[in-house]
Amino acid sequence: RVSLLAVIPTTTDPNEKWLKYKYFLDNPYDALAPGDQCNDTRLDDDIREEFLEAHNYHRSRVARGLYVAQDKILPPASDMIQLRWSCDLERAAQKWADNCEWKHDTPLPLHSESLWRIWGPESYLQKFRIGVNATNRWAKEFEDLGTAAEFHKIGHAILMTYSDQFLMGCGYARCKGPTYTHLYAVCRYFSNGKRKQGELYREGEPISECPPGYYGNNATALCEADEFPLPAKRAPTVEEDPFSIFKSLLTRFNWSHP
Repeated sequence: RVSLLAVIPTTTDPNEKWLKYKYFLDNPYDALAPGDQCNDTRLDDDIREEFLEAHNYHRSRVARGLYVAQDKILPPASDMIQLRWSCDLERAAQKWADNCEWKHDTPLPLHSESLWRIWGPESYLQKFRIGVNATNRWAKEFEDLGTAAEFHKIGHAILMTYSDQFLMGCGYARCKGPTYTHLYAVCRYFSNGKRKQGELYREGEPISECPPGYYGNNATALCEADEFPLPAKRAPTVEEDPFSIFKSLLTRFNWSHP
């Protein structure tokens, strides 16, 4: 299962999930900032680069129409955004990884989370490049099961392929067990929430429909940005009703709200 969450203030109110979501609607970008230097977690730039490049390589293959999912080539994407790194998302992911609990954090819209772990003796774990191995494992869900499998079986691959994800940050921990050590990775993503429900990306000529503030890179087929664009805050159309995501979560997780 993959859940959705937000990095926002906590509350002890019994209607916590709804109030957090209300806060998110009013202050959607409070927790986000472009991060060129994240120096307060255990990650170094090499590991950050592993995660980021592996994710964007996967997205580039999808965008160019080169990705094979269960013997079927996925159609190319016209609006696939190049992911960029967020120190705030990294800190949140690292904090959750440090708990060493194999479960997801509190689900909320527009932020999403993927988990990966492997265990064994330290000598075995030394050979793993955590950013590459975790990302490849998530991408393999589509390769093995296709894109029509149940959500809980391919949720990590779905999160990596949403075209409107534009920020990510990851953390990892070495969690000691009675016999083996668990290598535990957590990645969090932020999207602009403009995809129609159930739509991964727009099919079409690569980089032909990049969002405002982005330009197309012919080499990668990804929509890139020189600056750090955030989606414009504007009144949504009926087709882009932001509550549609939340309504689907209410159904999926049997939530209630006032």
